[in-house]
Amino acid sequence: MEEHTSQHTKDIHYMKVAKLFMDRSKCLSRKIGAVLVKDDSVIGTGYNGPPRGVPHCDRRD
Repeated sequence: MEEHTSQHTKDIHYMKVAKLFMDRSKCLSRKIGAVLVKDDSVIGTGYNGPPRGVPHCDRRD
């Protein structure tokens, strides 16, 4: 039971980290954050946005 609780706590922690990255997204319609974890170590993070040189989707023309 204790191992299950420990994993649940880690999952919540990593979801909070993903939400921090989600807040960096400038997209008005979808805010997505991601955290890649392997063996309890973060190996990657990211959030959605346009490719370089393309205007952010927070600008409605």
